[in-house]
Amino acid sequence: MGDEVIGHVSVLQYSAALDTPKNAAFVSKYREKYGKVPSYFSETTYTTGLMVHEVMKQSGGNGRARRSS
Repeated sequence: MGDEVIGHVSVLQYSAALDTPKNAAFVSKYREKYGKVPSYFSETTYTTGLMVHEVMKQSGGNGRARRSS
């Protein structure tokens, strides 16, 4: 997409322009590795991987997260 989308409002839940330290780090690392700005699909896949990793870590690898009391 070109400059014609500047100022466009999207209904998707992610934007690489999100001004937070964690997102800035994600965008920087993504651009370094892939040479382009991450999209909704990039972020969603990354976030899903983080969630799966956390569940596996908390569950000892059995896929079921422990519930907090």
